[in-house]
Amino acid sequence: MIRGAPKYIMVAFFALGALFVVFSFWALYLTDIPQEQFLEDPRFEEEYVKYYEWNILFGTVLIGIGWIFAFLGRKMSRR
Repeated sequence: MIRGAPKYIMVAFFALGALFVVFSFWALYLTDIPQEQFLEDPRFEEEYVKYYEWNILFGTVLIGIGWIFAFLGRKMSRR
């Protein structure tokens, strides 16, 4: 096993997950969505919100995977 690899993998998963979460929160709460699209298609808002909520969940899972790699990497390096 490459020394330090779990740390870099953890950082990569954590950074990618944080990017997903931050971008999705930005898209949901800090941007102005064109209201015309909501008037044309009532399902658009529902699908829009659902998409970014799933992105937040996916990013959170990536962050969790990163922490698992960090935890397992520390356990394996102590042997």
